[in-house]
Amino acid sequence: MSKLLRERWQRLAFGTNFLNESSGDTRLQPLVGMGFYFAGADTVVLGNLDDLSGKEYASQYPHDSYMGEGPFHLQISVENDGKFMIHDYSGVDDRFCTGSMPKEGTRYDTLEQVQTVIQEMVACYEEFMDAYQEIDAADAVTNEFYRYIDSSHPVAQRLMKK
Repeated sequence: MSKLLRERWQRLAFGTNFLNESSGDTRLQPLVGMGFYFAGADTVVLGNLDDLSGKEYASQYPHDSYMGEGPFHLQISVENDGKFMIHDYSGVDDRFCTGSMPKEGTRYDTLEQVQTVIQEMVACYEEFMDAYQEIDAADAVTNEFYRYIDSSHPVAQRLMKK
């Protein structure tokens, strides 16, 4: 089992951190209150759009991870130059939301900017998952086992906002 999956199970099952290797960079502490956690590095916090949202969905979006870690992971880091970077490992397709996911490699000067972008990401995730519920119900997916969105299906095209 991967280190991150063990951490996630520990938090879900017992409400505590398994990986308590550091107290973390104080600049990232406000993100812990949002649902992020330190996992072995002072300058990195991890989170999951599923957890940050708090909404429950009947249909779960598929993922390729053999460890079952899910497709909505985020990592926020403090870079060597003191700026913040959001590493978006999520499977959110922002064609289904009015906002957009952050561009790879963008650096942010303040934590407030990062928090604003995270809130936009959560809103985009929720719009994406709302669309996925309808797409899954209409069977507008690639196949019955790996239920990825078939973007050429009329239902999926109707729900695209971009």
